[in-house]
Amino acid sequence: MIFRRAGADPVSMDVTLDPGELEAWDDVVVDLFGITEEVAGSISVESDYPVVVTARTFNQGASGTFGQFLPGISMDQTMTSGQMGVLSQLSNNSAYRTNVGFINLGDEQVQVRMSVYDGSGLLLGTKDMTIGPGLWKQQNDICGSVGSGTVDNGYVKVEVLTDGGSVWGYGSVVDNATGDPTTIPLEIQ
Repeated sequence: MIFRRAGADPVSMDVTLDPGELEAWDDVVVDLFGITEEVAGSISVESDYPVVVTARTFNQGASGTFGQFLPGISMDQTMTSGQMGVLSQLSNNSAYRTNVGFINLGDEQVQVRMSVYDGSGLLLGTKDMTIGPGLWKQQNDICGSVGSGTVDNGYVKVEVLTDGGSVWGYGSVVDNATGDPTTIPLEIQ
């Protein structure tokens, strides 16, 4: 397993599982990789045998945790240059905000373009993001970042601008009152 984050060398750790064994870490960055400062990044898993990998990212609140599930991604689930992806059911209003994130699964820097639309198909603005090799990056409040104002039911079209680039993406629609997010996976068209 390899943990990658911006501004630091990757950290790797070997884990051995017996057939049918499940291993879980409450805080994988601390418990497995020994990194105690607050960081964000991605973890890649290489195995000689088939494995299932999942994650839950969460916040600790006064009455417990709240967060969202993220699946493990294989290269055949990524979007590459020349394809179009869509993130739907996005909102930016008094009740919800939407964050958009990507994992660059390649060995080179990748540029991604996000075009924000309202429910009628009106283009509200675009935002480009550069993601380092093997890294994760998130744009908080994508609708606000393009100056779109209130959006009750919008969507984002995603393009990989870098030839040979490969990313997986998601939307995270966050309830402004509770902080509880819902994962919206990138649909590749």
